[in-house]
Amino acid sequence: MLKMRIMLFAGVGLLTLAGSAGAEKVSLNYLTDSVRIAAIRQAPEATTTSPMTWISLHGGAMFGPRFGGLVGIDASIPGLNMGNGFHSRIDADVIFKANFAGIDTVVPVTFDQLWYSPNAASGHNMYLGAGVGAVLSGPITYDVKLIAGTELTNKLGAEVNVHLTGHDTLWTAFVRLHM
Repeated sequence: MLKMRIMLFAGVGLLTLAGSAGAEKVSLNYLTDSVRIAAIRQAPEATTTSPMTWISLHGGAMFGPRFGGLVGIDASIPGLNMGNGFHSRIDADVIFKANFAGIDTVVPVTFDQLWYSPNAASGHNMYLGAGVGAVLSGPITYDVKLIAGTELTNKLGAEVNVHLTGHDTLWTAFVRLHM
């Protein structure tokens, strides 16, 4: 019954447009062209950026509370942010020789929000951010991360992180290689 009412309403609307005095003649082609043009105007712009450019590899060191090596990967999440200038990312690190609650290798994984400075020199954006997640090796514990970094070139960046966990505060520094 609802379909019938909708079709009746649409038919009356079309007849009103077609038969209105002094109005231009409305053809089916005109209506379908209008719908197609409206759909094109609302469609998101196609991007030529490869999803591989959303991924960065990083390597460096943990320098507090003990020394250890660090390797990791992070992936940007385009379109998911908290507002202008913000950027979302998922980070996963592997820290070797951490001696974290008796575990030598720890794996912190976090969801981060980064704010990029709008006034930075082109190609050298500075950013600040924070993340939340977990340390996934041994007894799983929470991880709150503070982030500061800069883009050195279009393919290379540098970053410092402070991981506030249930056991220790981990200080890390590393370089990021953008794919």
